Amino acid sequence: MFDKLPLKKVTIARPYRSDFMSDTDLESIHADKKDLVDASFAVSGTVESTPHPPISDFAQKNLYTAQGLSIFHYQETNYTERKNHAFYLLAYTIHGSGTLLYRNKTYTISEGDVFFLDCMDYHYYKVKEKNWDLAVMHFNGVNMSAYYKLFLDSHEPVFSTTKSSQFVKDFEEVAYLSSTPQLFRDWQVSDSISRMLTHMLLANLNIKSSDKNIPEYIPNLMKYIENNYSNNLTLEYLAEFSKIDKFYLSREFKKYTGFSPYDYLISVRIEEAKHLLSTTSLSAVKIGVSVGIVDFNNFTRLFKKRVGVTPTEYRKNMI
Repeated sequence: MFDKLPLKKVTIARPYRSDFMSDTDLESIHADKKDLVDASFAVSGTVESTPHPPISDFAQKNLYTAQGLSIFHYQETNYTERKNHAFYLLAYTIHGSGTLLYRNKTYTISEGDVFFLDCMDYHYYKVKEKNWDLAVMHFNGVNMSAYYKLFLDSHEPVFSTTKSSQFVKDFEEVAYLSSTPQLFRDWQVSDSISRMLTHMLLANLNIKSSDKNIPEYIPNLMKYIENNYSNNLTLEYLAEFSKIDKFYLSREFKKYTGFSPYDYLISVRIEEAKHLLSTTSLSAVKIGVSVGIVDFNNFTRLFKKRVGVTPTEYRKNMI
């Protein structure tokens, strides 16, 4: 595992703690000195790390980025404790076990387990028995907070996987791309992280295995909304069309699509309005009516909420 990564091993002769680490010590374990006010840790044994090349300003502002990968061979009594660190962390247990305290909940971490943390939140993890081999990667992105919220809506921050899983393949690919010379490396790393996050979102849904296939009425209803968005489609009407209780329909539709039926309808209407604003000379008032939002003030409010500008401003920007 991780055989293709350019790992460099550092042997730690004595336990390192944050309160007496030198600059050389800090560099050897890829810690950032400015974070030590809100961090403490004890590390002994060995650490294997990939190179940590610089990340461009453009990538930090616009793309997903990763800080390389470190494999910590934690020894008995070793721990990490941190908060207010502006990155997200993925940690995969190669061997051994540990415990994690995160968001006021304690987890037992075993071989094959992964934990996914927002490092701004307080977190504390330590060896449970004698040793713990933990592969750790920090990463970030402009929309990571929104993704992480979506992830936790349907997942626990700890999940299990296997050495041959898609997650491990994605995890290794991100580490490899971020630590080796690549053409347009920042873009390749960002694309790889995006795929990894998408696979995580889809692969570990906390729903019954029998529910992982989307019920037929969901795509049917989506298609119906897309073809009839200009009509007065209330939740009651959509439930009657689907022959399903409206409360159950609303819950199931959001589980499988990420939208409530109403939000999906409004999104379809706004997308059609954007198309008409950029391809026709129809007034914004008429466009609002044509997409099913008769009240112009409501149309303007909904459009700006989703697009960031008013319909009139959107048209001017398209010219």
